[in-house]
Amino acid sequence: MKSAILLPIFLALMLSVVSTPSIARATEGTDRLFFVDDGGFEIGACGEGSAWTCATDTECANWIIDPMAIWGVPAHDGQRVAQLGGSCGKDLNSNSFCQEFAVEVNCLSWITFRWLGIVKGSKPGTFHCTVDGEPLETTPEGVVTDTGGLWQTGWFEQTYTTGIHTFCFEFVEGRDESVLLLDTVNHPISPTPVLPLNLSTVKRFY
Repeated sequence: MKSAILLPIFLALMLSVVSTPSIARATEGTDRLFFVDDGGFEIGACGEGSAWTCATDTECANWIIDPMAIWGVPAHDGQRVAQLGGSCGKDLNSNSFCQEFAVEVNCLSWITFRWLGIVKGSKPGTFHCTVDGEPLETTPEGVVTDTGGLWQTGWFEQTYTTGIHTFCFEFVEGRDESVLLLDTVNHPISPTPVLPLNLSTVKRFY
């Protein structure tokens, strides 16, 4: 009897561990993702509806693209992707895509994403993910490799403390043009609550 009472409470806790901050959210039919706003990069361009904060060191403002039109490969899902790296005119591009999210209860959580690498030359750029500015051990990580037009699965696992956090996908261009296309950023499973850790900063869980 007691377990029957506690089960709905536990399920409610699992579903409310992570919530989004006060930013406009796409409908489920548009986004189809449940943890990350605009995880498919379909809502709009950088600064024009996208839930992502885009930063770049080139004059080109928008790096949410139709990859078929530029690179001859389809998006993993939908029509648009985030492009990290590449070039803007003669300038090689280092850029990032970041997003805030709110954690209501200390938890262990996963993020998955799809990526496709395009490498021209022998000195491509590097890719990594960060949470609150701290680099994470991710798959992939480091020097971008060419995936032959095939989408790969990337992921990272992280313990979060209660509060607002920022996670980013970051790319630093090498001496030769290289590109990492990013799509279908998702939170595939329910967050797992953990005991209070008394952490002053987000720390890795391995």
